[in-house]
Amino acid sequence: MAVGEGAAESAVGAAGEDEKISFDYLKSQFFRVVHADGAIGGITPSGYIHFSFYSERQAIPQRQTFTLNEDGSLGQSIAEKTIIRNAVVRELDVDVVMNVDVARSLAIWLSQQVKLYEEKVEEARQGQVVS
Repeated sequence: MAVGEGAAESAVGAAGEDEKISFDYLKSQFFRVVHADGAIGGITPSGYIHFSFYSERQAIPQRQTFTLNEDGSLGQSIAEKTIIRNAVVRELDVDVVMNVDVARSLAIWLSQQVKLYEEKVEEARQGQVVS
């Protein structure tokens, strides 16, 4: 089951035995894969739930200064001239905004995926074939 499928069913009406609905999945022009180490967010003033996915990394220098060799090539870095953040960087990649019904569906779907993952790990531990 995909997140938000309940909304599609209610938009079409009660599904009978002979009724069907198909979904075509198209990637928008802004589609991209985002790595997430975590998320931060909360409830918006208008009652939506929002969260931003972030990836964590060590800070890269804001500035480095190097000596120049006689031939014009790059020499050694001058450590005392290097400016760095004294923190871990959490780079925000995307913000997601949804209503509570979609958030509830997402929570259920994520729980199901975690359960499937744990079952596959347990099968692998027991030496069973994992598909």
